[in-house]
Amino acid sequence: MEMDDIGNLRSMFWADSRARNAYLTFADVIVFDVTYKTNRFLMPFAPFTGVNHHRQSTLFGCALLVDEKEDTFTWLFQQWLKCMFGVAPGCIITDMDVAMRNAIRNVFPKTRHRFCSWHIHRHLIEHCAGMRDSESDFCKDYNRWFYKREIPDFHVESINSFFDGYVNQSTTLPEFVKQYAKALANRRKKESEEDFRTKSSNAVLISRNKLEAQGEKCYTRTMFNIFQSEFKDSNDCWYDLLGENGNVTEYSVGLSDEEPWKWCKVVYEESDEGVKATCACAKFETVGILCKHIIRIMSLKRLSCIPERYILNRWTIGARFHVDGRVAIGEDDNDEVTPVEKWYILSKCQRVVEVLESRKTVYKKMDETLDAWLEECEQEKREKQNALSSSGSKVQSNFITESLDISIRDPLVVKTKGRPKAASRFKSPLEVSQSELKKRTCKKCGGKGHYSTTCNKKKKMTTPNFEGEEGDQQHEEERMED
Repeated sequence: MEMDDIGNLRSMFWADSRARNAYLTFADVIVFDVTYKTNRFLMPFAPFTGVNHHRQSTLFGCALLVDEKEDTFTWLFQQWLKCMFGVAPGCIITDMDVAMRNAIRNVFPKTRHRFCSWHIHRHLIEHCAGMRDSESDFCKDYNRWFYKREIPDFHVESINSFFDGYVNQSTTLPEFVKQYAKALANRRKKESEEDFRTKSSNAVLISRNKLEAQGEKCYTRTMFNIFQSEFKDSNDCWYDLLGENGNVTEYSVGLSDEEPWKWCKVVYEESDEGVKATCACAKFETVGILCKHIIRIMSLKRLSCIPERYILNRWTIGARFHVDGRVAIGEDDNDEVTPVEKWYILSKCQRVVEVLESRKTVYKKMDETLDAWLEECEQEKREKQNALSSSGSKVQSNFITESLDISIRDPLVVKTKGRPKAASRFKSPLEVSQSELKKRTCKKCGGKGHYSTTCNKKKKMTTPNFEGEEGDQQHEEERMED
């Protein structure tokens, strides 16, 4: 938390252990957005989001900011970097805010900064209205350029819509924490459901091709459906040989019902380093899945498996148990095992399980090795306990409590650009319109717009002795009227 000199809350940032672990695997692209208002102090809600192995939006951390100035963004990004083990994102997608851009350059100098397509379109409508008449070719040329590559349908508004119904502009900060936890639990439940679906079911294959079978075994169910669609289209692709130069061969590949000028150029190379293939459609570079053009050439070359470099770990079911090698493990003198180190060991265990699936002899050897190692650990534990009991020592647990001498006060209400007014969300019970207010009917006078408890024409007098009873009765009448 960041506070001013008199204790007013300015900004706050938080992330739990599961979000930090997920970030180590899915840190290639993150989205940062501050256009969502979720509390009565008008503090922008700024989530760090990404895409998990099921192509679902996933949360890496969140913040409530006092304003949208460069100093505030710099403070937030610095806290983010500390929390995420010093690993900067590969690419960050934001709106076109200048202060945000400057803070990203200072804190994440090696991170690629890209603007959100939704904001690009909005600014296009605002600033290029004169170029959008019927006689101009601007829109046609713009759309041809914008959709030149196949980009996955994901932008910042998707994560905002998820929080609709949980929080709104009347939400207090304590209530916000509870509602945020509910929204996060719901999102993670959906991720767990997809994990279960992938592990407990087998997809229906459409061929006996080993490339398709390998994709079904490696990818999550969602990603395999995308791969299988490309594989199916590859069967309908034709090709022309463009030329050969040593180990490098060039092809022109496209669907049989497409015009030849729409076909894509595929460069295929075989060397000591393995098979390399690139395609002009750049589907692998943008989506992370091989395109139908490359799959067609790989089938032509009778490859029995997809090269390892073309199966990204982030799209596999083992992605949740993977730790990026950029994180330093066990380099300090502290004997305590950190959560990252535990996750690192878990990722190795997951890889061992994958090896054991098809090798029975390795399974037996690993089973015996683990039994011997566990017995050794238990023996060492018993020896330590016996040594402590014989010396009369007692194991004590030390609890350290840190107390702050400063009280945290409510943040000041600030004005920021916030979320676009056109964005929709659920209305809270506190946001009652005048039309709804007029539907209230008083039981005493029959008037509209108020209850009997607030009726000015109420003639019944109350006495101090029965004030409490009548108060309860009035509340009961109001509840019945509701």
